[in-house]
Amino acid sequence: MAKKTTVPPKKAPTQVDSTRDMVPGFGDAVKARMASAGVTVTALAAKMEASQPGLSRVLLGKRAPSLLFAFRLASALGVGLDVLLLEAARLAKK
Repeated sequence: MAKKTTVPPKKAPTQVDSTRDMVPGFGDAVKARMASAGVTVTALAAKMEASQPGLSRVLLGKRAPSLLFAFRLASALGVGLDVLLLEAARLAKK
């Protein structure tokens, strides 16, 4: 008699915390750079080829950016990612 094998049921995907890897002050650092450059969220999103709602979520601290997103964001602002991260750290200490 052959053994009957059972396939375990598929589990629903787990919800990922989109702020888990958030860098404190990152959104504020980006907003400060945007203000000094006179760039709007819509214009910055277009320049970095990202969605405006996605960029807004990062700026508001509702979503942590991926490394690629953060790099493209810094590049669109004309600075290195290291500069944005240092500014974020400085702003987070206030």
